[in-house]
Amino acid sequence: SRGNVYFVGVAYGILRRLNICYRTFSLKHNEENK
Repeated sequence: SRGNVYFVGVAYGILRRLNICYRTFSLKHNEENK
């Protein structure tokens, strides 16, 4: 079950990184559209 915890941690880190990238991208996109 330790491997499962590690997998969840990695998946969470990837999701967080994607979320941050998506937020910064959408912010830049909104600035360009104004």
